Amino acid sequence: MEEIKKFLTAAKAIDQRWYPIWAFAILTGMRSGELHALSWNQIDLEKNIILVDRSYDSNVKKIGPTKGRYWRTVPINNSLRNLILDLKRNLEFLNSEWVLPRSKDWDNGDQAVPIK
Repeated sequence: MEEIKKFLTAAKAIDQRWYPIWAFAILTGMRSGELHALSWNQIDLEKNIILVDRSYDSNVKKIGPTKGRYWRTVPINNSLRNLILDLKRNLEFLNSEWVLPRSKDWDNGDQAVPIK
C-alpha cells in the first residue's frame, strides 16, 4: 500500500497526465473500459457511490454493458471524493459528460506505457 501511495504522490507531483486515471483505477478497482465510459451522471456524491453499468470496448470503439453484463456500485471514500471534486473543478470549463480526461492514447490502450 505504501508503494502505491508513493507512486500516486510522485505522479501527481510531476503532473503526470495519466494521474487521474491511475488514481481512479486504484481507488475504485474499476477496469480501464469502465473508467473510460464513466460519466458524471453515474456519480452520486450524496450517497457516496458510483454506479458501474457500462464499459468502453476498444475493439469496436463503442460503449456497451460491462464485461460481465451486470452493474455494481463502488463506494466513494474521502480520497476518491477529493479526486472527483478536483476533476469536476478542472474539467468544468470543458462541459464534458465524461469524468476522466479523454485522449487518443487511452483509446489505444497506452495508459500503462509510462510505467513499463
